Amino acid sequence: SGQEWEESFKLGTCEAAHTSVTLTYFDKENSSTSCNPCLVNRIDLTLEKDGVTYYPNGLSGADKKNNSQRIRVPHVEGDLITVKVKATNLVTAEQKFALVISGCLEDGTNAPTMTNSPSNAPTRTKLPSNTPTSSPSDAPTMTKSPSNAPTSGNTNYVHMAGACVRGKNIKLYK
Repeated sequence: SGQEWEESFKLGTCEAAHTSVTLTYFDKENSSTSCNPCLVNRIDLTLEKDGVTYYPNGLSGADKKNNSQRIRVPHVEGDLITVKVKATNLVTAEQKFALVISGCLEDGTNAPTMTNSPSNAPTRTKLPSNTPTSSPSDAPTMTKSPSNAPTSGNTNYVHMAGACVRGKNIKLYK
C-alpha cells in the first residue's frame, strides 16, 4: 500500500466543455456477506488542477466503495492536470487497473496522433463489407507504429493507460 502512479497532461484546444478521467479495476472477490465497504484492494483516483485536488464520483474525499471512479473537470485550454492513482490498501500482491482520459490534450503530452492519411495496416471491423472499395477511406486506423507524416494542431482523443500495482511500484504499460 502507498504506491502511486502519477502523470501530468496539458489541456489543448478544442470544443470540449470538460475533461474526464476514469479509473476502473477488477477487485479481488470478497468472501464476506456483511462487508461495508466491500472492496478488498482499494486504489484511489485524484486529479490536481490549479492547486485544487478533485476526487471521484462527486465526493469531497476518496471513494472507498467503488472500483470504477470518474473525475470530470471544466476544460480550460492551457491548464495542466496531474492525475494520480494511489494504492491505499492492497491485500493481493498486485492490482491491475485501466485509466482513460477523454478530452483534448496538448500535443507532446503522451498524446497518440490521428491522421487522415491511409495506413498499410489492416482496419478491424466487426462485419465484412458487401462492396469493397478500391480506394482508402478518410477514417483513421489504429497502428502499432508512429506515422512519419507530422500532424498539425491539437487533436481530440482518448488517452488510455493500463497499469499494475506491484510491490513498491506501479508500472505503466503503453
